[in-house]
Amino acid sequence: MRLFDPSERRELTGQKALWQAAPAPEPPPRRAANAASTAPAAPPPDSPLLTSRPQAATPGLGELNDEQRQGVDYRGGHLIVRAGPGTGKTRLLVARAAGLLAEGLAPERLHLLTFTRKAAAELGLRLGAAAPAASALGVGTFHSLGSQVLSQVFDRPLQVLDEEARLTLVTQLAKKAGLRAGDLASALSLAKQRLEDPGEPTLRPWFRAYQEALEREGVLDLDDLVRRAAQALLTQPDLARSWRERLDHLLVDEYQDVNPAQVALLQALCGPGTQVAAIGDPDQAIYGFRGADSRLFARFAQDLAGARGLALTRNYRSAPSILATAQALISAQPDPARPFLQAQAAAGPLPLYAHLPSPEAEAHWVAAKVVELLGGLDSRQVEAGGGGAGGGYAAGEVAVLYRLHAQAPVIAEALERAGVPVQVAAQEPLAETDPLDFQAQRVSLLSMHAAKGLEFPVVFVTGLEEGLLPYQPPERPASPLDEERRLLYVALTRARQRLYLSRAAQRSLFGRQRQPGPTPYLSEIPSALMEIEQAGRRPRKPRQMGLF
Repeated sequence: MRLFDPSERRELTGQKALWQAAPAPEPPPRRAANAASTAPAAPPPDSPLLTSRPQAATPGLGELNDEQRQGVDYRGGHLIVRAGPGTGKTRLLVARAAGLLAEGLAPERLHLLTFTRKAAAELGLRLGAAAPAASALGVGTFHSLGSQVLSQVFDRPLQVLDEEARLTLVTQLAKKAGLRAGDLASALSLAKQRLEDPGEPTLRPWFRAYQEALEREGVLDLDDLVRRAAQALLTQPDLARSWRERLDHLLVDEYQDVNPAQVALLQALCGPGTQVAAIGDPDQAIYGFRGADSRLFARFAQDLAGARGLALTRNYRSAPSILATAQALISAQPDPARPFLQAQAAAGPLPLYAHLPSPEAEAHWVAAKVVELLGGLDSRQVEAGGGGAGGGYAAGEVAVLYRLHAQAPVIAEALERAGVPVQVAAQEPLAETDPLDFQAQRVSLLSMHAAKGLEFPVVFVTGLEEGLLPYQPPERPASPLDEERRLLYVALTRARQRLYLSRAAQRSLFGRQRQPGPTPYLSEIPSALMEIEQAGRRPRKPRQMGLF
């Protein structure tokens, strides 16, 4: 009997990578012929003025734009950088670390924090390429840093409860409490991330029982690594002093994903001369279900006194038409501090939206469009319409996104039937992209959450329907509307050159046949920013070509 499906297991393990793909490197800044965006938005608000010092170009990183250079050069105290999609976030972070090392900072006095080991490894590789001295630099997760702190607290090696053992313990307690194991596990994790007991009084005895069980076994869980480290630094002055004296600079990636325990750890590590530079984008905060609190981004200046702010506004990823669509969507969620992003990429076609009669028809539509984009895969498909305008893409340059993994099988089947090589992110890692070997390429099918940090020349966003987006499972709380809007914003901004949107008129979901309307978020995008395709008819069946 299974108590947890794979998606629940991922949610219960805290802030981990959802799958094994490394983020694609961001392209270097370039000036395109057409950089104007058609999004109907107000001019960007003035960012706080930062003082930057003259500095030579960072070796291995090339030229930075003025905004990026300010973030790299600023040394006046704590710094928070708001970096929207495609604005060169990772580039700035790596350049700042390399610049500090070039100034003579000892590598051990700089630590770079992110949320997954995969992201830490990627940053480490990019740092090593930019600055050879970075090999001695501390690059890791909040959990790994907490583990280092706690190794000085306990007089025994740290033992962290593995996932299977934790789920077994939580399941036993949930049965006694008459609760769903997933609900109890989530409540326990959120309480630790917030540095408090569970909000509901009925859960508090089970929180204590869980902690007592951990103490009897002499183990910690993953959330304890951050929580207990922060508590130790706050209550043990000598320990805090030793850490504050060893760190001059802390760099934090994806700051929109922090939780209160992680902020408390940062605060406890900061001595009078420590400078924290954090970078992220609250418009891409999509992990609230794991305990992340996007409000902490706006509170950075209160949590770390004297912090200054900077915004990156030049988007080097998406065509102006795609960026305009995405900005129209996210603008429906008011934020006075949001900068207006300026497209730097070449002009491209409007996003294409289609309303299909069923998930099968939607899948056929996706497959037909992909075949056309690939330029046709065989003689039958070429005669049936493949190879027309828009061909020339490789399979590895195309991604199909969805809200739920349950949407993937019908799409994968349609693509495979059309002869398109496919990889489903929930089942296998992305293949290496090799533009010289078509057979090594596959169209990527992945959830919107898994797509964060990636980018593709062509993106399909499917299932834009009520109940799916925003996600409203039966007999369970609906996902927050603002977070689901941000999730769609993330999905749209994965596209560089072409964007396709679709929905089905009817769908079987959660064991029920439904006739959902369009997602309400579509009404927030002006119709002038999209091309509408009447796609009710199924694609024409291919016929065998005659020999004469």
